[in-house]
Amino acid sequence: MLRLRGGRPGWYGYAAEQRVMRTVSLVGDSMTGLAVAAVEPDSEMARRLAFNLRTNNLRDIEIVPLALSDREGFADFFVNPNQRGTNTLETNSKAGPARQTQTVRVQVGTLLGLLQSKKIEKIDALKIDVEGYEHAVFGHFFANAPASLFPRVIICEFSPDSASGTAKLLEAAGYRCSRKTNLNLIYECG
Repeated sequence: MLRLRGGRPGWYGYAAEQRVMRTVSLVGDSMTGLAVAAVEPDSEMARRLAFNLRTNNLRDIEIVPLALSDREGFADFFVNPNQRGTNTLETNSKAGPARQTQTVRVQVGTLLGLLQSKKIEKIDALKIDVEGYEHAVFGHFFANAPASLFPRVIICEFSPDSASGTAKLLEAAGYRCSRKTNLNLIYECG
């Protein structure tokens, strides 16, 4: 499970780890190979996430201080201290700089680069919430990653502004939307 930035510090990572732990204990396997990475460029949200992980005794989730993008380097990150779930790299979204009151410079990297740096060779499930930047992240990933790295399941927050472009990218990569919740679209490969 690879967890990528969002406004609910640790919830998806916690749920994924608990599901894997239950599955593993039922089949008697070991936890070898489980990797949950929570990508969080906002230092305050990373602090909150770290607190939640410690409080729930979750040691197998790594917090990566990075904003996912379609390139490597540094970029302006727009932070809304009153609603950190809307923090974004996206300058043209409703959550972009017009509503934000702080701009911070953060390290950016690609999803493929992150996977390679962490030596992750397989993704069972990926939860992504990058506030309108999904198209850029997935565009680079699907153009450059081998199909063996494509996640089996992608849980993607959607907004009317960005959903159609992201959906087209996912469908072109062989995914189908299997479920829609109030906040997320769930895609399965194949």
